[in-house]
Amino acid sequence: MKKVNKKFVVILSILIVILISIGIYLSTHLEEKKSLQSSEIYYCPMHPEVTSNKPSVCPICNMNLVKKSDEAHEHETTSLTLSDSKLVLANVKTWAVKTAPLEKEIKLYTFLEIPESNRKIISARFSGRIEKLYLNETGKFIKKGDVLFEIYSPQLIQAQNDLLSSLNIPDGENKELISSSVKKLKLFGITDEQIERIMSTKQLFYTMEYYAPFSGFVLQKNVSEGQYTNEGMMLYEIVDISTLWAVSEIYETDIKNIKVGDIVKIKIDAYPNEQFSGIVSFISPIVNSTTRTVQIRSVVKNLFHKLKPYMYGSAYIQKKLGFGILIPSSAVLMKGESNIVWVKVGENSFEPRLIEIGEKFNDYYLVLSGLKEGDEIVVSGAYLIDSESQLKNFLLNVNHFKENFAKYDKKDTVFLVKDKSVVPFNSVCPVLGEEVDLNGPKVFYNGKVYGFCCKGCDEKFMRNPEYYAKRISVDGQKFLGE
Repeated sequence: MKKVNKKFVVILSILIVILISIGIYLSTHLEEKKSLQSSEIYYCPMHPEVTSNKPSVCPICNMNLVKKSDEAHEHETTSLTLSDSKLVLANVKTWAVKTAPLEKEIKLYTFLEIPESNRKIISARFSGRIEKLYLNETGKFIKKGDVLFEIYSPQLIQAQNDLLSSLNIPDGENKELISSSVKKLKLFGITDEQIERIMSTKQLFYTMEYYAPFSGFVLQKNVSEGQYTNEGMMLYEIVDISTLWAVSEIYETDIKNIKVGDIVKIKIDAYPNEQFSGIVSFISPIVNSTTRTVQIRSVVKNLFHKLKPYMYGSAYIQKKLGFGILIPSSAVLMKGESNIVWVKVGENSFEPRLIEIGEKFNDYYLVLSGLKEGDEIVVSGAYLIDSESQLKNFLLNVNHFKENFAKYDKKDTVFLVKDKSVVPFNSVCPVLGEEVDLNGPKVFYNGKVYGFCCKGCDEKFMRNPEYYAKRISVDGQKFLGE
């Protein structure tokens, strides 16, 4: 019995060891396979900066992405080496990437306007007749206290008489009456000096002079000598231009950088060699739906009245926004939604780098990702390098195409593609509009490989390829139908 148990234990131990070994082998094999699959990279031979971890098409030229075989091939297809003579002919210049202060100058077109609070009306506070008009011109500057006109008014005579009557009442009993009479005359616009004269002389003045309550330019005059006036009638409109508004329109994309209190430098077309300063006092809460701009106002001092309302000019706001990587705009090649720079990777060798850019600071772009300090990028001749690269990769793509389709008769414009590794460029079937089956039939036509949703659609397509090719979009992603 004990011998049987020992044999059983030995056999069981052997089985356990075998199972553990199989598990370790399978686990290692799966990890290696997963690692190999994850390392597969597809790229566009015409635009090597476009890559993917699965078969797809280039979003720039709609060409099928090609699988990179190894690191050596990757370096060969993405980098470009130029001779010394080509570098000279292309006028290639490089720039060392570094962090710099972010200073943005926002330029605005502006015009000057009279502040609403600086527009004032002088109106008649009582009825009467203008006996003499001292201020008889529009555009004239008056100072506070200047005589405007001399007026006869029964209301003024009655108010004076009430004051004089209160003065005849014994002391101690007339204080409230005197105070009430004085207040009434002040409400009519009579000055303290005039009231003092009435009380000191104790006589009625049948006509009285009316003085300017504030300084400014006469913008409008609605009264003439000898004219009768009614209470509330507008006599003059006076404007004070010792301060003006600089009204500007700023794009909504820049509004985040502006706040009330910012200093504005202003240049007026009438004075091209001078600069004036203002302070932002108001930012409109509304965006203009047509121009996509926001109005801002800045207060500008104009003590010597050199500036005139409705003059035109430019406003500049300088903002400091911290630090970041800035590169010259000449270094950035914009291809569709992609932004590319060429980076120096060796002696006369360059490779394209996909970057993400942010705001533009004068002639420089802020780099959000893709570059770091120390990288050396091409800032002059980048377009020529890119053209050279595209020509090289085009030839590589032609050779790749020939290799893939060498087995087919090139005299035929339409033929079946039996190579299952070839990926069709389209995602919708040009016959039925359904999703393409990658394992289904494929047809080569007019430089592209078309895929279909099911067997039978390929035969219909080959009978009339020109008709069915027009039923899908150029990128093969949408079904257009008839």
